[in-house]
Amino acid sequence: MQHSSSTSNSKGRSKAFVAWWLTFGALIVVELSIVWFVPKGRPIERGIRFYHAGVRPTFAQSVIQWQTQRISQIKKPAQLVVLGDSSAFTSVNVDLLQKRTRLDVQNLGLVQQLSVAAHIDILEYYLAFHPAPKAVLYHFSDGTLSQSNETIERIGLYKGYRIWLGIEDGLETYWPGYRMRTWARSFLTRWLYQETQHDLGIRRALSQFRGYLVDKRPSHLTRVLPPIKWHKDGLQALMRLVKLTQKRKIKLFVYHAPVPLRFKTPLSTPWHRNNQRLLKKAMAPYAHVVLRKPFVGYAPDRFFVTYQHLNFEGTLRNSWMLGEWIRKHLR
Repeated sequence: MQHSSSTSNSKGRSKAFVAWWLTFGALIVVELSIVWFVPKGRPIERGIRFYHAGVRPTFAQSVIQWQTQRISQIKKPAQLVVLGDSSAFTSVNVDLLQKRTRLDVQNLGLVQQLSVAAHIDILEYYLAFHPAPKAVLYHFSDGTLSQSNETIERIGLYKGYRIWLGIEDGLETYWPGYRMRTWARSFLTRWLYQETQHDLGIRRALSQFRGYLVDKRPSHLTRVLPPIKWHKDGLQALMRLVKLTQKRKIKLFVYHAPVPLRFKTPLSTPWHRNNQRLLKKAMAPYAHVVLRKPFVGYAPDRFFVTYQHLNFEGTLRNSWMLGEWIRKHLR
């Protein structure tokens, strides 16, 4: 009796073991089928958006997605490409810059949280679709070069951007069914959600104003000095941009965004001068790089909305000056 019971238990375990392995094998077959049949390539080129479907994006996420996605749709290659943080896309008016330089201009400014490295990534993404421009204007504020690699990693926006561009894979890409889920998510995004109103608003603003997002209104400046001590990681990333433009034979204009006059203080001025010395020394060996002199320009507070963002009037003045400066050095 006991022998019969032990035999039945052994058969039961054997069946369970076989069933487990059959299930595991079936999952492997399903996963391999997914990997084989589901479209491959960069997430951005498979219609997957930078943020999750149906989620209200932040301002930075909308800017990143819009500025990057439209690159493949540009019909006329640019002769001058503007790169940089939010000071670039809010304080450089494309129409006015085109008028002063007589060049076709594209403003691909992103946000500070992405770091200089991401500004290089978007340029390389642009070069994958279009010929190299005649010149690049790198327009930045202190905060962009003040961030360490650890800070950028902690924020997480840059890693997500590189995964979206297909430059690197996240660990999640190795999970079962990842491609199927991302494909389904992108399909549902287009079918159910289309565009969120917030995202449409950001895109409409960027398309309409082509450089500035803020109206002429009372300044929101404070007297608290933002970080202006540059980190070596930021400078090293900037040197990567210098070497990339040198390799592609692109003239590089490096321009520090204007600083509100109220921050011209005994505390800040020495730091700005030290930053200027560091950059001059780093750029000296490269004949294709042009630095603005004086490197850090102070402007009246009435032209600003925040420390690094100009208002409408400030944007027009800044763009006019940039156009004259670039045209002078491209003759």
